[in-house]
Formats: sequence, structure tokens, C-alpha cells
Amino acid sequence: MALLHPEIEIQVDRFLKEKLSTVFPLLYKFMGEKTLLQFKEVFIAETIHLLPVMLSKYADELPKVLPIEQWVTDSILQFDLKKTEKLFYQKAQKWVRLYLLAGLLFGLSWGGLILLLLHCLLK
Repeated sequence: MALLHPEIEIQVDRFLKEKLSTVFPLLYKFMGEKTLLQFKEVFIAETIHLLPVMLSKYADELPKVLPIEQWVTDSILQFDLKKTEKLFYQKAQKWVRLYLLAGLLFGLSWGGLILLLLHCLLK
């Protein structure tokens, strides 16, 4: 809640200074700075008290309103592995070939070195 306190205070200030004067102009004219400050303190205290309760209720209701588990399951079932593999090889074909060529050259040079060492040792 401490992280939200500055934002809550900004919104309450904006409400009291801008919206209250347009919605209740007569009431706003009779309110002094001290009264506005008291309203601000009460609004902030009430918001800080109500916000965790409202967020908790919303979090409890969220799985009912938004079936995330079903959405994820559907997305996984619709995932086409063959298409993804084909797309990967199309995009990475140059690098795959380079990797294979590097492996081939490394294997040939290593094998040649071993053959040369064996030839020298067996002489």
C-alpha cells in the first residue's frame, strides 16, 4: 500500500480540486482549505482501507470472469509444432548450415590430427 499512497493522494487531490468544483460548485465555494484537507485525509484513509478488500474480492472473482486456464489450454492445443519447426529452419537455415559446417571442419581437423599422431607413434 505504501507504493500506491502517492498515486492515491494525487488522485484525491485532483478529485477535490477539479471534479468537486465542477460537480458541486456551490459546496466547493463554501469549503475552505482546511475542510478540503480534512476531506483529503478521510478519502485517503478510506481508500487505503478499502483497496485491499476490493482487490482481494476482484482477485477471487477473476478466475470466474476470465478463464485463464482454459485460454492457456486452448492455446497449447492449437500450437502447431511442425509449422514452428519449419519456420525455425526457414529463419535459421543459414546459421544451422554454418553450425553444421563448423562441426564438420572441426571433426575432420580433429580426426586428421589423431591420424597424424597415430602415424607418427606407430613408425
